[in-house]
Amino acid sequence: MSNELFHVNLNMHNLYWIALSLTLSSTLLIKAQNANNLWYFGNDDAGIDFNLGPIATTLPAISTFTSTESSASICDDSGALLFYTNGQDIWDKTHNIMSNGDGLLGTHTSTQGSLILPLPGSSTIFYIFILDQQAGFLSSNGGGMSYSIIDMSLNAGNGAVTIKNIPLITPTTEKMSATRHANGESIWISTFGWDDGNIYSYSLTCQGVDENDLVINNLGSVHIGGPQNQAALGQIKFNHAGTKLAMACEFLSLVEIFDFDNATGQVSNPISINSITDPYGLEFSPDDSRLYITSKGNLYQFDLSSNNATSITNSILNVGTMSPASPISAMQIAPDNKIYIARYQQSYLSVINNPDDLGNNCNFSNNGISLNSKKSHFGLPNFIKGEPYVITETPLADFSYDIACINELTSFSNLSSGNIINWAWDFGDGSTSSDSLPAHVFTYGSFNTTLSVSNECTTTTVSKTIIPESCESLFIPSAFSPNNDGVNDEFKIRGSGIKEIAISIFNRWGEILFQSTDPDFSWDGDISNADMNVQVVIIHSLITFDDESTTTITKNLTIVR
Repeated sequence: MSNELFHVNLNMHNLYWIALSLTLSSTLLIKAQNANNLWYFGNDDAGIDFNLGPIATTLPAISTFTSTESSASICDDSGALLFYTNGQDIWDKTHNIMSNGDGLLGTHTSTQGSLILPLPGSSTIFYIFILDQQAGFLSSNGGGMSYSIIDMSLNAGNGAVTIKNIPLITPTTEKMSATRHANGESIWISTFGWDDGNIYSYSLTCQGVDENDLVINNLGSVHIGGPQNQAALGQIKFNHAGTKLAMACEFLSLVEIFDFDNATGQVSNPISINSITDPYGLEFSPDDSRLYITSKGNLYQFDLSSNNATSITNSILNVGTMSPASPISAMQIAPDNKIYIARYQQSYLSVINNPDDLGNNCNFSNNGISLNSKKSHFGLPNFIKGEPYVITETPLADFSYDIACINELTSFSNLSSGNIINWAWDFGDGSTSSDSLPAHVFTYGSFNTTLSVSNECTTTTVSKTIIPESCESLFIPSAFSPNNDGVNDEFKIRGSGIKEIAISIFNRWGEILFQSTDPDFSWDGDISNADMNVQVVIIHSLITFDDESTTTITKNLTIVR
């Protein structure tokens, strides 16, 4: 059988914008069900902890966090805090400003001015996307979208910003949302342009963000106007399936709903709703059958189940009134599948307890959760729709093969796993293949054969040393009939891997009847000058194979005339 020397190595592709080596601690990155469990918002140290509740929590005095609207946070898979932001600065889990975490190109007064996303395939690298306020009004930051990169493996797990303030689009509105790509790993990040009607969508892959890979859809209404560019205000949200996108423009008193193709980033089939004055916050129900919108203390519900524009626009229901009324109120679905609503300068948030249910059965509660005397403002944290982390299987390279015989075709079996899209074989003799199930002919020697397999993010390689064998298979007849009938008229030695043959044929008195050193010899039974009545002869052969091994065979051969 073959001898094998076994070796495996793992490497990651370089990230876009930064050459960064990532080490995966296991084959799977575990999906974090608790990543959105800690919320910090408002300018009064308010918060909610969904790990044990929801219950109100309070930022410690050491934190300098404050926010009128923009905030985002991220936890690990156990629900423990990693870091949070208001779009201007980043605080680590000790509630101190993270290393290099100050001076982002945003402001805490932007509707959805911050969004934290893990790099697909990594448990330590995070991207923070930032939107400036009011399309740049009274801002020196350009009024657009930018991103920064955080490495949580630095500073004893407290993290550090390694790349900061990379510009993407300028100017934009204050709307930003994210959903999972159809491939289940990458993430779409979408924002709405200022004064152009464009929906801009970037894809965050395991290799980062490619500025040049931008999907632009010009199907939206043009957002422009208002005191201090007020038309920039209002939320944008994906539904949970990643198939619809809804946005609110407060100044234009407009809500638009689009179909979204989460495989291509294309937007289609716009539906315009003009029946609500000054809409600001919006959110989809967990089963995506309802859309909720806030407007100056009123809560409206739309039934999306028909997927018909006329039916949707006519389905409007007022299902709640917030008292006292808030001029603008953000909405955010929580890990408990309830929708929470910000209340300006109030020590409660409103809650939609059963958001999948139609009409008043949605069970709106004005003072739905107490903030323990801390006060809310206009905004709530911004999260990706769905789980931030995904299970990413690292490809595992492995193969087996038939017995490798010298100068014979060896077939390989691919035992690799993990959503593989590329195979690269090197047979150690200068020959390669990109087939998943190749075959190869080896000569005599030792060959370090490698297989590298890749998915979208990662490549793994396995190496096995293959030493082909002389797989000699000999057939030496015991009889033949040289009678010219075309059947078995000649004596031959057949087999695989035969390099040389030295054969002698004797009669029983030791007289040589035939000799040859030709591996392809044949004998027709001619025994001229010998006793024609001989029926049994003796063969003696020395056979040398391709691997230089030899065998000696002596046996009787019967001649049937």
